[in-house]
Amino acid sequence: MAFRKDLMIPKTIEDLIKDRDAIILEIANMDKCKQRAEELCKSVGSYIFPIQQFRGYNGIESLIRDVDRRMWRQTIEISGFNKYMDKVARQEFTDSLEKNPPEFNIDNVRSTLLSSYNQAEMFMKRGIVQLFRNLGAQYKTNDAFKIGKKVILRNWFTVFCGSLSVNYNQEPEMNDLDRVVRTLDGKEFKEHHFSQAMRKMISSMEYEDEYFKIKAFKNGNAHLWFKREDITDKINDIIAEYYGEGKLGDNK
Repeated sequence: MAFRKDLMIPKTIEDLIKDRDAIILEIANMDKCKQRAEELCKSVGSYIFPIQQFRGYNGIESLIRDVDRRMWRQTIEISGFNKYMDKVARQEFTDSLEKNPPEFNIDNVRSTLLSSYNQAEMFMKRGIVQLFRNLGAQYKTNDAFKIGKKVILRNWFTVFCGSLSVNYNQEPEMNDLDRVVRTLDGKEFKEHHFSQAMRKMISSMEYEDEYFKIKAFKNGNAHLWFKREDITDKINDIIAEYYGEGKLGDNK
C-alpha cells in the first residue's frame, strides 16, 4: 500500500491562510471599536454600554484561537489527510486544538502537514487493525485471524418502541469502515457520508453500494457482507503485516 510522502500545500490552503489573516484584522478592528464605544458610553454615564450583548465575549485572543481552530479543521479536510486519520489520531488532533491551537500560518501548516504525512501509513494501519479487532473481538462468527466476507455489526442501531435509529455511539465506527474501504480503493472519502446513508436505509432495513451489502434487524444489529474481495484481501494483508502472523490480537 503506497502512501504519499511529498508535501504540497494546495492553493486552497494558501487562500485559507490569507483569509485567516484578513479575519483577524477585522476582529482586531472590531475590538478597537468596542473599546472606543465603551469609553464614549462611560463619558455619558453609567450603565449606558449594552454589556449584556457581549456576554460570552472573552476578548480578542479568545476569538483568534477559535478562528484558528476552525481553520485547522478545514485544512485537515482540504489536504485530504482526514482519510488517513484513525480514531486515536482524530481525538489527539481535537484535543490539541481545544487546549491551545497553534497559530494558523504558513510555517505551522507546512510543519504540521509534513509531520502528519510522515505518520499517515502508521495511522492508516493502526486504524484498520483497531476497527476490525473490535469487530473480531465481539462476534463469534468472525474469524479470529482475518476478516471474512461477512461480519455482524452489533448495536449499530437503537430500538425504541419498535423503531430503529442510528446509534450515535457507533457513528465513528461506521465512518471508519467507509473511510478504510474508500481509501484502499483510491476513492474520495467524505466525512459522515456512510452514517447518513445508514439513516436513510432504516425504512427499507437494507443497504447496498459498491463495497457493502447490509441488512438491519429489529434487535439493533446488522449483517454486513463485503462485495469486493480485493479490498478484504488488502485489509487482511495489512492486519497480517501489523501483527506479523496475521492475528487480530487480544482486545485489551
